[in-house]
Amino acid sequence: GLKILVSLVRFQFWPLPFPSMKDSHQILTYRFSSLASTNDWSKCNAETFPDQSLVCTAADAQTAGRGQYGKSWLSSPGTNLLVTYSFLSDLILDEMGLLAPSVGRLVIDWIKSLDIATTPLLKWPNDLMIDNKKVAGILCETTPHEKGVRLHIGMGINVNASQSEMNAITQPATSLRLVSGRIFDRNLLLNSLTNFLFRELTNPNGIFRWRFSKRLAPPSNFE
Repeated sequence: GLKILVSLVRFQFWPLPFPSMKDSHQILTYRFSSLASTNDWSKCNAETFPDQSLVCTAADAQTAGRGQYGKSWLSSPGTNLLVTYSFLSDLILDEMGLLAPSVGRLVIDWIKSLDIATTPLLKWPNDLMIDNKKVAGILCETTPHEKGVRLHIGMGINVNASQSEMNAITQPATSLRLVSGRIFDRNLLLNSLTNFLFRELTNPNGIFRWRFSKRLAPPSNFE
């Protein structure tokens, strides 16, 4: 007899953790020309951060920048966004594994607000892709705190990197400049991103917007 094979694609939906800030009322920003790593500086100085603050640590260059699993993050000085955001949260340990894709969703929404023609997709768990090329990466780490946990969310976003700079990276990569044809003011972008995150993370209704929609990269890109 005739056999008909039907391929079923299963879509799974699950609630992502919402990393809301605990009683944060202000933004505190540290700017550096160079750091070994914004995440490392943030973690080392976490005990000095005010409890009720979103603390932004940004650098024009990193000498020991890293991504997930300790992979090096390469960026020419003064070209891209290299930033770590730190704040108190009540996330539990079991939710930490989904924190990076949660933050990735936020960054995707922010990039959409820049009126760039192509919307990034999330490559699980922590890379943002445009046209199958990496445009941003996220590294989430924690330090203990008596009121919960302090999150340190590092972001490397390729902003004004040229094609030759992207070609020097061992994996396919792109930048906001290359996909839009525009040169961006990094100071304005940093302020925009910081204010966007502050609004979203202090929004009590934010959890109801916490959905993946169609912003996952194709399954063939998953690792």
